[in-house]
Amino acid sequence: MALKTCVTNYSFAKSLRGGQMNVEQFCDFCGKAGFEGVELISYFWKDKDAEMKALPAWLKRNKLTLAGYGTRSNFLTRKPEEIEQSNESIRVAIEDSKRIGATTCRVFGGSRFEGWTQDEALAQMIASFKKLTPAAEKAGVCLTIENHGGYPATADEVIAVIEGVNSPCFASLLDTGNFLTVKGEDPLAAAKKLAPYVRHVHVKDMLRLPAGFGKGHKPARADYEIQPCLIGKGAVPNKDIFAALKAAGYDGYLSIEAEGPDTDDEIERVMFGLANIRKWLTAP
Repeated sequence: MALKTCVTNYSFAKSLRGGQMNVEQFCDFCGKAGFEGVELISYFWKDKDAEMKALPAWLKRNKLTLAGYGTRSNFLTRKPEEIEQSNESIRVAIEDSKRIGATTCRVFGGSRFEGWTQDEALAQMIASFKKLTPAAEKAGVCLTIENHGGYPATADEVIAVIEGVNSPCFASLLDTGNFLTVKGEDPLAAAKKLAPYVRHVHVKDMLRLPAGFGKGHKPARADYEIQPCLIGKGAVPNKDIFAALKAAGYDGYLSIEAEGPDTDDEIERVMFGLANIRKWLTAP
């Protein structure tokens, strides 16, 4: 089976939040661009009930598959009310995923690692997701935890959470660019390690800049700076990552999560990435 092209509507966050685009227009763009799948995020609906009812028709006319859904969550907090907000966010997203036919739903672990030991963070993640996976299993939805830069962020951290939760409906959403938010984490080595656990993939690229450069973002656990860039212009070996995932048996979607200061034009950013992904997938 071949890897398939996809894009998350987070790539159009500015347009969606600003009202220049809605979910229907996003689907129409993806159809014209020739994507095979789309990924939708829970916080971009304008009229969720009406749009969810119309979504099957939008996908059908554009010959698209719904490759995944996603929400936000943060369990590295000492405040019970914030924990419950994340629990509710995921519970709602599970039901929404079932309703619209998404078999995977992206979740986050913790947005900040500071103030937690490794053991504390791991225990918090496992306990939190163990409470949520029964609902996911019942709905037939796989919760996919992203290496998002807080916790879990490294391949080993992601694997530890997945194995601790120990559910057939809890797996990895591998983000190819986010490994550079962790000191010393090589994206290709991390992808090879995580490959057996992967159910969905986000594709992005990053420039790795020296500490003190002053124009990038300094990750909390790194001694360098990073800056998002057009896919194919940075330090992430996406072509090699795709090959490693395919060799490990992954045949799912490669979902563009386009970020970066190279251009303010979100369409240009996405199409640049799509062109490179197509080139890499067809190269010998």
